[in-house]
Amino acid sequence: MTVHQNTRELYRYIDYTHLAEFIFTCVEKTITTDLKQERQFLTGYDQAKQRLKEIVDMSDQSLDLFIRCVFVKMAEASLHASERSIYPCFETKK
Repeated sequence: MTVHQNTRELYRYIDYTHLAEFIFTCVEKTITTDLKQERQFLTGYDQAKQRLKEIVDMSDQSLDLFIRCVFVKMAEASLHASERSIYPCFETKK
């Protein structure tokens, strides 16, 4: 293909409008949703840690490990509970 007109200026710069809009949408979601959820999680984490400190005498590292373990186990239990409700044929009969 041969271009006979001087159209080089039309193709010199790539149009990044769609990419800029996508990035803006991602940043907006991060600010409005993700950071709010992260702030709520960290507030709850700090409250749990403070309450545990009032009950037991543990180092910060041990408290962090304990809270993470509880959080993981709760997530696993929630996942298994949702699997049981989605697949009732896997439920054990009492």
